[in-house]
Amino acid sequence: MIGDYSFSITPYKGEYIIFDKEGYRFVNLVNFCNPTKRSKGILVSPTVDGNFFTGPNYEKTNPFDESVSDKGLAKIKKRALDMFPGLPLKKSITCFAGLRACSDNNDFIIKTSPANKRFVNVAGIQSPGLTCAFSVSELVIEILKEQDKDFKINKNFVPERKAIARFEADRIEKTQYLFNKNNDYGEIICRCEKVTKAEIIEAIDRGAETVDGIKFRTRAGMGRCQGGYCQLKVMDIISQHMKKPLEDVTKKGEGSYILERALGQYSAENPVSLNNYNSIDP
Repeated sequence: MIGDYSFSITPYKGEYIIFDKEGYRFVNLVNFCNPTKRSKGILVSPTVDGNFFTGPNYEKTNPFDESVSDKGLAKIKKRALDMFPGLPLKKSITCFAGLRACSDNNDFIIKTSPANKRFVNVAGIQSPGLTCAFSVSELVIEILKEQDKDFKINKNFVPERKAIARFEADRIEKTQYLFNKNNDYGEIICRCEKVTKAEIIEAIDRGAETVDGIKFRTRAGMGRCQGGYCQLKVMDIISQHMKKPLEDVTKKGEGSYILERALGQYSAENPVSLNNYNSIDP
């Protein structure tokens, strides 16, 4: 957009398999294969939320390809089984793919643009990007300081964000305290991850407007059934709290609609709701 053609980006897809929490502590540490020149290779690793996963592969693709393939998953399974022959593949609950932004020099590009010195490129950030995010931001700050002598720190910036209070079934006192403050903590919406109505409403108040927005903030829909039980309930809460028709609630934004008006039966004056959606003739 600023006329900078000093480097190019090629997307490389990585596919993953996520396992149920029933497999908790199958692995306690991040387990890598020997890395290759292209990537760190397929790994088997725990997550901070009690699941574990395996992946990713490394396949050149196009900028819009987030699909998973039989071939890709088969490769991941084979390498993972080489490391752990007892890998409980029957406990897998979902798979997904993401894209790495690989620069033509196969390295991070963190510097001012030759097209405009006041524009800082932060590009080619592949798998280590999340881990390196804080260090990268510090580098960018130093670059900005060099470009602008009047650069000032925003003293009003609050670097911490209070977490949404989580329902915890094994902590009775905390659960009772939360319920006494807000009765919506007494209604479980997502059974798999024990997510309450109160948590979902707070996520909406913080800016979540989609099913995935709720999912990423609360984990509603990330459990064993992958939203099979709670998705409509989450949609209904979004619909009611934001005062919008249920059929206008999306998975992840524009174009990702989940429900559809059946043969024109429903309109703005007669929107879909959980009460009448179950009666729609498929």
